[in-house]
Amino acid sequence: YNNRGYARRKLGLFEFAIEDYTRSLELQPENVKSLNNRGYCFAKLGQYEDAVRDYTQVLKIEPRNTHAFHNRGISFDKLGEYNKAVEDLTEAVRLDPSNANALFNRGSALDSLGEYDRAIADFTQALELDMASTRPNQGFGSPTTRASMESLQSVSRKSLTASAPSRAQAQRA
Repeated sequence: YNNRGYARRKLGLFEFAIEDYTRSLELQPENVKSLNNRGYCFAKLGQYEDAVRDYTQVLKIEPRNTHAFHNRGISFDKLGEYNKAVEDLTEAVRLDPSNANALFNRGSALDSLGEYDRAIADFTQALELDMASTRPNQGFGSPTTRASMESLQSVSRKSLTASAPSRAQAQRA
């Protein structure tokens, strides 16, 4: 069931993949691959609460599972639970400091919290890591690189706007 679920997941047949992963978990309740993959399918369908539940179960079985922290963090972000997203993504980065995607996603959650300086630091670090791991002839071809650059520009503008005195303050001075 796990293998068929994976094939269906790759084909974008997420509902059918969930059925297969669920059947796999009935036979092997602690199958981390099935839990992770079912959580991914739930997330692809926008069922983030279910995804969080599966990733949480993975972390009960494997408390240092970087993928589960990363993916649960993304799901928390989609649910608007930005502080929880930052916590999970911070743990993913702690476990794998070279994870540019986790840094990018944490930067996005920090941006949502209005923590622009920290978001800029994460986007910058994600960009540096991604550029270092990209083949020289790829340039800015990586999706993480492009997204980090766009987010860095956006958050930098927000940061400048938030720190600049308002017109009223400037006129009073």
